[in-house]
Amino acid sequence: MTQTLNELLEELKTHEEEFTSKTGKADYEWAERAAIVAKQVEEGLEIAARFSDPYAAEPTALEKAMFENLRWVLGRQHRGVLLCAHNAHISRDLSEQPSVGLGVYLDAFLGKDYYAIEATGLSVEAALVEDPKLVALRPDSFESHLASVEKERAAFLDFHQAPSDVAKWLTGEFKTRHPQLWATELPYYAFDGVFWVPSITKGARIRGGSPLRD
Repeated sequence: MTQTLNELLEELKTHEEEFTSKTGKADYEWAERAAIVAKQVEEGLEIAARFSDPYAAEPTALEKAMFENLRWVLGRQHRGVLLCAHNAHISRDLSEQPSVGLGVYLDAFLGKDYYAIEATGLSVEAALVEDPKLVALRPDSFESHLASVEKERAAFLDFHQAPSDVAKWLTGEFKTRHPQLWATELPYYAFDGVFWVPSITKGARIRGGSPLRD
């Protein structure tokens, strides 16, 4: 597959002028980027295949590829971009990360223009986690503390607008629910705010599409 993708990219480069004249520069550039993304996915799968546990695979290549693709999109936009991704990807916090994540790249690239919002739920459907122990709230978890503030409705907290005592409290270490484990995070340094909902359930089908997991 890797060889095929390399040949495809070479073909696009060789006939760039011809393709551009027929489809336009923008369409050509998107086609080239799609081929690059396909190659990145193939390389990521090759890395993951070397590990019996896919979560043990070195994530650096994946995170860097996501950043390069997003930077490419940002270079074509005159406005901001809304990125929806797992908290572990957009976090600036490296307390439990073995390598540099997407959020760290974005923070260095965008500076104060990067605004990361953590999203979580106070309860979660058992089918969405890989360990039954993740269903019940841990007393020391970030979610448990959020539930003491608001557990009936969705809510949002902007860390930078929070009272000084709350902001200081947010610099502490908490456990937070991931699909595979209770991870450690420092909310104030990892994100700019948190959005939470009472419960997380399986996504509904949209116009005949597949169920949404996240």
